[in-house]
Amino acid sequence: MSVVLHEGGDAAQYAKDYAGFARAFSESAFRNGLFTPSAAGPEEADELTETFYRRLEALFAREAGQHIFDNHSMTLVLRRR
Repeated sequence: MSVVLHEGGDAAQYAKDYAGFARAFSESAFRNGLFTPSAAGPEEADELTETFYRRLEALFAREAGQHIFDNHSMTLVLRRR
């Protein structure tokens, strides 16, 4: 059982808050470095961004309390042309 549900917390609110927290510091990196370059245009980049954070919120709601302090690291690989 997750920490949030065990303590009587609201899993949906927890998921919304935690996804918002993660989005606050990660959106520009994901959007500019991942979603925009792989999108056909700005609208698709917006949709990719929204889809990613909706899925993250759904994961946090489904598995409330299981991802506290998870470390998600990105690795950038550069190649000379």
